[in-house]
Amino acid sequence: MEYGNPDFVKYAEAYGAFGHRVESAEGLAPLLEHGIKTPGVHVIDCPVDYSENDRILNQAFLRAFGSRRQAMQKVLFKPATGHGPDA
Repeated sequence: MEYGNPDFVKYAEAYGAFGHRVESAEGLAPLLEHGIKTPGVHVIDCPVDYSENDRILNQAFLRAFGSRRQAMQKVLFKPATGHGPDA
């Protein structure tokens, strides 16, 4: 069984709204304009490809910390400050 995002277009239509799905950045502006000019409730589903997030985040960590290990040590094992009885 595979779980994914629900079909937001179908959800919108099931509740009496207009459902739209935009497939590209270029298609968003005309769809927004249509939604503004057309009376009623409009739901716009904007699918997002998250596959680049991991690569971009890893590059940012490497630039900031030099290695993944140093990043993990500094970010995850950073001592808490300003909390507890001695704060």
